[in-house]
Order: sequence, then structure tokens, then C-alpha cells
Amino acid sequence: MSVEHRLLWGSAEEYRSRLKSNGLSGNINTSFVERANLTIRQSVSKLTRRTWGPTHLTSELEDQLYWWLAYYHFVRPHESLRVRLPEPILRKGKQRPRLYQKMTPAMAAGITSRRWSVMVPVSAREGTDQFSAAIMRVRLPEPIQRKGKQRPRLYEKMTPAMAAGITSRRWSVKDLISFPLP
Repeated sequence: MSVEHRLLWGSAEEYRSRLKSNGLSGNINTSFVERANLTIRQSVSKLTRRTWGPTHLTSELEDQLYWWLAYYHFVRPHESLRVRLPEPILRKGKQRPRLYQKMTPAMAAGITSRRWSVMVPVSAREGTDQFSAAIMRVRLPEPIQRKGKQRPRLYEKMTPAMAAGITSRRWSVKDLISFPLP
């Protein structure tokens, strides 16, 4: 019995170096893809087997999949990404102190600095790039003059990534999900 290795995109050395840089063995393994497929299939109700709510329209499935991906990467903390706190945080009553900081994949990748609430992806409307909970106002160094008798603009609406100089525009849910991680 033999195993045939075929790469449809990229080179084997590039994959090995990326896997090793993430602390893995460097061996290309389909278990990562199979685990991701199972997680998505179990989490998105339109993809589960023998479901009561099958997808009749591709757009319905696409909307649910994008919402779930935003939830998975920005809202849901992952146990394997938690970081031990330098000092435990004491809690009220007889609760054990908090030893770990919960993290989402977006926090671990440096895309955001905090866990988003569920309302952020829910409130994002199709065709807009606003996440109301993630938008902040930053005072401009010089006021921008407007046409007519309007007052000059003193503030710019920015995301934390724009303020940090990581990006120059606000992103939609689809932009965030399709963003290639390093």
C-alpha cells in the first residue's frame, strides 16, 4: 500500500515551513481539513445530515455560513487559544480565581483586541461595512472643511485596526472571513 501526495496549490516546502512555524510537525495531514469540515457541518444547521431545514436557496446557505464563520472567529472563545494570566483574578464569593484569558481566533491572529458580542455580526447589514460595536471616533489632527455651510468634520469613524494603521478601511463580515491569515 502506498500514499500519493498531490498538491493542487502552492509548494510542499511552503506548507511544511508554515506548519512548523505554528508548532506542528511539518507533515501535511488531511485531519485538519476533515476536522474543519466536521465542525462546520455540525454547527451550520443547513449542512447537517437529515435536517428538518434543508437549504433551498444558495443565498440562504451562504448567509448562514458567513454568520457562523464570523461567530466562530470573532465571538466564540477557543479553549486551545487561552492564555495564562500573570496573576489570577479573584472573584466574588467562593468562586475559584480566574487563571486564563479567553481568546478567539481573531484575537490570536491580532485582527481584534477583544471578544465581540453576538450583536456585532448580527447588526452587520449586507452591503455595508459597519460594525457598530467595533467603530470608534478618532479626533482628526486638522478639521476637514465641507461644502456649503456645514460645520467642518472634526472626527473620523474608525475601527481599532484602522486606528492602529493595520488597514485603511472598514471591512464587512465577508471581507473579514475571506482575509488570508499569515
